[in-house]
Amino acid sequence: MCYAVFIVTMDTLARFAARAYPGAVRPLRARERSEIMAEATRAVGTLAVLDGRKRVNLAAFATTDTYLISRGDHGRIILDPAVVMTQEERDLLDDPALRASVERSRAQENEHRARRKG
Repeated sequence: MCYAVFIVTMDTLARFAARAYPGAVRPLRARERSEIMAEATRAVGTLAVLDGRKRVNLAAFATTDTYLISRGDHGRIILDPAVVMTQEERDLLDDPALRASVERSRAQENEHRARRKG
């Protein structure tokens, strides 16, 4: 279960309004207010409540399917997007000759594309 956290003072709301709608002296329209509140919510964050099995749904926030999880200061849980690869893939990436060959191939490919467009 996730809840939007609205810890927004009038000063914060006015600051977001001034940035979103510079020079506005009229009262804000409903759409403008909702956009400002959405921006304020992003700035503050979202409160996530774990379910009975200590799970939380990250679907609204996830940018990838695989994460490296670590615990930071003060119990903060950190999710870093990750990629899993085999040792063979890692060895190939660590081979300087192979990397140089791939870079040359990419440069040639870009050169061919530029010629076709021009």
